[in-house]
Amino acid sequence: MRFPVSGRVLWLALVVVVLGLVGGGLAYANIPDSGGVIHGCYSPNGANAPNGAQLNIINSDSASCSKGQKEITWNQTGPKGEAGEAVAFAGVGLFGAVNPSTSKNVVSENVTHPADGLYCFGGLGFQPRSVVVTPISGIDVTGREPTNIDTIATAAIAFPPDTFPAGCAQTDTVRVRTVAASSPGTLTNRPFMIWFED
Repeated sequence: MRFPVSGRVLWLALVVVVLGLVGGGLAYANIPDSGGVIHGCYSPNGANAPNGAQLNIINSDSASCSKGQKEITWNQTGPKGEAGEAVAFAGVGLFGAVNPSTSKNVVSENVTHPADGLYCFGGLGFQPRSVVVTPISGIDVTGREPTNIDTIATAAIAFPPDTFPAGCAQTDTVRVRTVAASSPGTLTNRPFMIWFED
């Protein structure tokens, strides 16, 4: 059996559907709230928890935690962290010389070069907590001629007197070792850049 449907009924049905979608969207938009904070209720040991859940998310504009529950909040994106800044950095040559034009708070006197491919840093005036070393690739051992040889570099941090970098003085705090990728088993003098954070 067919029932005639007027344009007014179709229009009214469409309005109801749109309002339902908008209302649902508005309710959804409240989690997280306008400040990006998610609100929830925590039930220790499942006590007073809806459907046995120990944690449920709530719309803080229209709901609150039940008796015996504790409110918990967290940020969706989290607070913005502070940008890190290198306390010191240096461009180091093949034999441990520091290039003043590419360095900050590190001078050649802070670097010793006791063996091929081994560079030790000490007397920096701060205890490094994080070190990044970037080898300079694509040049030969003289530092002048281009080649296709890449360099591999590693860095180790020491905390004297508890630890010290093997091959360096017991008062040194950082050791860098460099090798040519073509001969990874042999330490080779190679230039590099190094950054320190304390």
